[in-house]
Amino acid sequence: MKDIIDCCIPLPLQIVIDDVGWWSGEDGSKKHEPYRTGFIRDHVPADYQAIADLGSKLGMRPQAAMILGEWAETKDISSIPSCSKSGKGWNPENCNKILLEKTSNIIQSNQANIEITLHGISHEYWKEDTFTRGEWYDQNGKIRPIDECLQRLELFKKIMYDNLLGLFPESYVPTAFVDNFSPNKENFLELFKKYGIKYISTPFSTMLNAKEVKNKYYGIDNGIITIDRGQDLMQWNKFNVPIEGEVSGPICGMHWPNILHEDPARNNETVDLWVNHLKKYQLKLDRMLSKNTKEMCSQLVYHQQTLLSLNSNTVDIESSKIPEDLIRIINNSFFIKIDTDMNASFEGRNLEIVSQEYTHEGGHHVLEVIPHEDQCALIIK
Repeated sequence: MKDIIDCCIPLPLQIVIDDVGWWSGEDGSKKHEPYRTGFIRDHVPADYQAIADLGSKLGMRPQAAMILGEWAETKDISSIPSCSKSGKGWNPENCNKILLEKTSNIIQSNQANIEITLHGISHEYWKEDTFTRGEWYDQNGKIRPIDECLQRLELFKKIMYDNLLGLFPESYVPTAFVDNFSPNKENFLELFKKYGIKYISTPFSTMLNAKEVKNKYYGIDNGIITIDRGQDLMQWNKFNVPIEGEVSGPICGMHWPNILHEDPARNNETVDLWVNHLKKYQLKLDRMLSKNTKEMCSQLVYHQQTLLSLNSNTVDIESSKIPEDLIRIINNSFFIKIDTDMNASFEGRNLEIVSQEYTHEGGHHVLEVIPHEDQCALIIK
């Protein structure tokens, strides 16, 4: 019998990259055009490959929170006047069929490492020649006209279909981080749920009614899990610079330029900065990199709602606090990390061990488990 030195249900980490989808990098906000990405150059298909490479090198599926307005035909944008300046739409010179096809092929070929996420069509909301921040809510947390929200959702769906980008997303990031937790939403999130949205991430520091959230990292908003993004590690338009600080919560948020290089052929240099910064989270006993959004949400719920009691060679597990409305949208498994002898073996009581491995760099065991009862245990042998 070997004693367990330490164990935990590690806090997960998922990557969320905002404003993917613009072809122009120009910040046009001073002309009441979109902010876009504020990048030093226009975007190319290699910028999408950078997202896939980041995911592949870390064994993850980062969210690409997409703005698809510059993928649309001008007539489609013009059908929603609030989508663009003067309601005329745009026809970007640097976007063409060849670029769209190349990018679509990259996304299709890298579905294991890119998760398309709903961000918006144009990021802001125009009235004649002037925009205000936020596509789905205004800065006071008031919902934009529901009929226009529906039009935007339909257009997002159409653009994805036209460009073979896959199924409508399950995840959503509010533009300009304007969100409103659990007000009278006039069935706004009911509309999102009909399109299949299950997960929202946004900084709680800018979210209206954040005080209504009952847990440290997440809340349930009209049946959709809303997760605190926390603070990004760098400004939205910075690129190829040293990465400083720590991700303290479950989301490593960033904007597209943050993983790119001025020379697209050198994007991997910037990607590798992020890989080297983030891979250390997998080595920590109390952190882990999640393979995808559902795994992150599931692990986060178990991290928050499950109690571990350590007694010599046994870990007692209590998971009765998980709400029923969450059970439907999370995995039934989660991960435990255990610091004990490298040659230890494990046995479950009312608990199925799905997989286990020992990480030499981290110096601990990683077990994926499925509890079959609210009260269960993991025993070291």
